[in-house]
Amino acid sequence: MRALGAAFGLVGLLLVVGIIGYLMFGAGGSTPLPEGGLPGGKAPRAGTVGRALDVKDSTQAQSALASLRSRIQFFQAQNGRFPSSLAELAQTSGQAIPSLPEGTSWTYDPGSGSVEIE
Repeated sequence: MRALGAAFGLVGLLLVVGIIGYLMFGAGGSTPLPEGGLPGGKAPRAGTVGRALDVKDSTQAQSALASLRSRIQFFQAQNGRFPSSLAELAQTSGQAIPSLPEGTSWTYDPGSGSVEIE
């Protein structure tokens, strides 16, 4: 019986955190920017007015970045070198390079295999 009470406590806590997160970020409401703008002095991108989230910090962009890094590492393990371009990676893997919102792009260094969102 005690374990059942603890489970409801955890579920209740997760529910409250989820509701608060939805209200802050997912409901589409405007969140006022702190005085001075976004952290690091960044200006909000077009289409994100009222939100303190930058494209580089979005979950979707971070997921695409992690996937792309993993594909680059796999290419390097298979071929003993990094791909010369993201186009070569797409061609050899048979998977397209994920697209990013307008105004951002992938930056790839074939010497080190590092990829970033710029």
